[in-house]
Amino acid sequence: MGAREEFLFNLRVYRASAQQAALLGASPPTTSQDESARLLRNGLSVIGLVLLEEYLRRRTAEIARYLGRGRLPMSAWPEKLRKLATERAPRNLASQIDALVREKEDPLPLLRATSLAWPARDQSPARVPAVGFLWSGSNVRSDDVASMLSALGVERPWDQLTDVAKRAGFTRVQSMDSLFAGVLRDRHHAAHRIEKDTLLLDIRSFPNSALAFALAFDAVACRAAALCRSQQLGQPATRAVTSADIRLRFLDDTGAGWSESVEGLAGRVATTARVTSAVAAAVRRTVPAGDVLVRRDRSLTPVWWRPGDLA
Repeated sequence: MGAREEFLFNLRVYRASAQQAALLGASPPTTSQDESARLLRNGLSVIGLVLLEEYLRRRTAEIARYLGRGRLPMSAWPEKLRKLATERAPRNLASQIDALVREKEDPLPLLRATSLAWPARDQSPARVPAVGFLWSGSNVRSDDVASMLSALGVERPWDQLTDVAKRAGFTRVQSMDSLFAGVLRDRHHAAHRIEKDTLLLDIRSFPNSALAFALAFDAVACRAAALCRSQQLGQPATRAVTSADIRLRFLDDTGAGWSESVEGLAGRVATTARVTSAVAAAVRRTVPAGDVLVRRDRSLTPVWWRPGDLA
């Protein structure tokens, strides 16, 4: 199971957990049952960030492997990607080893995997060490996400994520940066403040926020990686990657079937009765076009996505 599929599965489990009656209780707590519900809500808040961090960890590792198969020498990489491999990666590796040692886990598997991927300046093709995309602190921060995308040539990363999320159908997103910062803040308070009382509304709204972030991040990162690997970017970079480089393809639930449409094109591409047939046909058109396929429910809210650049 790839990072995207695992994330979507975990998000479904989280969504189901957020509907459990055990989370219900008065706020502020007045009984032991209310107190138990408060602790469970705080725990789910912490788990939410873990889901996002694991998705970023696994997805950026897949992107690193994808770039490594592109037969590009390091001299053809964007400057920030070279810095990620030669400057950021060593710092992140030291931080990850420290964390493993603190948890009394064996750091050797990480060292072996990283040593195999470490690039040499005269190596062609050069491989990107996945650890360079990670974060040096205990938890991911907004700056870490921006650095991941900047290394791939993305200009003003958070602006691009916001634009993609809105176009996909997350119309309530005002700023993806603010949304992500809110998730980080809630998790920190739930983990470190004994008096924190996470609202049930926040728990139940988290899956849509997480999906908006993951979809937008994947769309931007995969498009940037594809452009980098195809040498449409280079050193020096010919241009920055923006959300304008991404075209969305929609598969919408009409109640009577599934309607496929593409941004910028008038009319429907196809209408199919069964969802499995509709997805299969849409994927066949998505991959060669390099689009991002977004499946939406009857309210036109995204529920699933698949990038054409990097499955």
